[in-house]
Amino acid sequence: MDATWLRDSSVSTLAPPARTRPPLRSPLSPSPPSALPVDTPVDTPVGREKPASSARRRLALSLMALSLATASAGAAVGAAVTTIADQPPAVSAAAATSGSAVEASAPNTVAAAAMKIEPSVVTLEVVGRQVSAVGSGVVIRADGYILTNNHVIASGGTINVRMQDGTRYAATLIGQNTTADLAVIKINATGLTPTTFADSTDVRVGDQVVAVGSPLGLSETVTAGVVSALGRQVDISAGTAGTGGAVRYQAIQTDAALNPGNSGGALVNSAGELIGITSSIATTSSGTSASPGRQQSESGNIGVGFAITANQARQVAEQIIAAASR
Repeated sequence: MDATWLRDSSVSTLAPPARTRPPLRSPLSPSPPSALPVDTPVDTPVGREKPASSARRRLALSLMALSLATASAGAAVGAAVTTIADQPPAVSAAAATSGSAVEASAPNTVAAAAMKIEPSVVTLEVVGRQVSAVGSGVVIRADGYILTNNHVIASGGTINVRMQDGTRYAATLIGQNTTADLAVIKINATGLTPTTFADSTDVRVGDQVVAVGSPLGLSETVTAGVVSALGRQVDISAGTAGTGGAVRYQAIQTDAALNPGNSGGALVNSAGELIGITSSIATTSSGTSASPGRQQSESGNIGVGFAITANQARQVAEQIIAAASR
C-alpha cells in the first residue's frame, strides 16, 4: 500500500506502517510555549505504543502531500490555476442555513463544527514558473497571519489567498520550518476570524473530527470522520520531500476524507477547535514520485489521512512569527 502528500502534487516515499506506532518512511493564541529555533524539529507526542515485532511482515507506504499542483509549463499552468481561482465562492455551512437555524444548531455536531471553523479556512493558489499548486490555509491571527504546510508554498511562486467570501489577497511569506512542514504567510487584512486552538494532547482515538479545506481547488469542502490513531511518526527524507530538507512530525491519523488540495487545511474537534493541520494521505498507488510537481492519477482518499498536531503547529507558527519580528 502507498501513501501520498496533500498538496495536489505528490511527494512520495516508502514507509513501514504497522498496527502500532512505527515510523513511516516517506514524505496555530493561548499561552505561548517555550521558544525553539525555527528550524528545530518539534515533537508533541500524543500517544506511545509498542513497536511492532521485527518478525512481522512490513507493508510499504508512501506519503503524498495534499496540495494540488500541476507540473506544466507556462500558460498551461496559469490557465489551470486561473480556472480554479475563478470559480464562484462555495456556499458555506453557515450561508446555506437560515439565521434561526444557525442559532438553533445543536452543539458538537458536524454542522456546528463546520460553521465555526469555515471563516478561518482559506484557499491558497501558488503560481510558479514550472509548478503551480492549490492548497489550504488556516487563519491564526486577526491581523492577517495564516498557517499552511511548507510543501504548499515550497515552489517559491506568487502566493494568492482566497477568503471564504471570495475576496482575494496577495500574500507574503513570513517564514517556514522545513522539518515540521509548516509555513506562515501574511495578507494585508485585519478583522479576520482566527481559529481557536484545542490542546491536541486531549484528543482521543474515536473522537469525532471534521476536516475543512480545498480538495482539488473546491473551497470550503467539509468532510467528517474519527480519530483513527495518535502519535503516528512521519519521516520524509530531504530528497523525497523536495522542500529543501527532511520532514519529521507527529501526526493524528483520521479516516475523514482528505484529497489533494487539503494540505494546510483544518482538522477540528466537534466543538470546531483546531486539533491539526491536514498534511498527507495514504494511497494504494503502485507508483511513487519524488517530484513535488508530479501528481499521480491514482492518488486520492482511502480513509487513511494524517494531520500535524495543533500543539506542534501553534508552537512552530509562534516561533516563525517571533523570528521574523526580530
